[in-house]
Amino acid sequence: MASWLLDKFRENYSGFLHRYRWFIAVFVLAIFCDAASTIHFMLIEGPGVEIHPLIRLVSKIFGPVVGPVMAAVGKTLAGVGLCIFCRRFAAY
Repeated sequence: MASWLLDKFRENYSGFLHRYRWFIAVFVLAIFCDAASTIHFMLIEGPGVEIHPLIRLVSKIFGPVVGPVMAAVGKTLAGVGLCIFCRRFAAY
């Protein structure tokens, strides 16, 4: 099964970044704006007020700046990876 998933990912990856570069740029910008606002409130209130349990945990471990940045990188990789895998729905 993993072989089929990797083959599908490789097939869909061809030309994906070039074709959807503007969507990806807006997506990444939005994710990092969200991270910036999270950093802002965490510096004031602390990581304990974060609602998402994984982001709260990462922020408690790595701090109120590195935690949200790590979460943003993870969300970006997951989002772009999922769009590559489900390429026919990528524009949506």
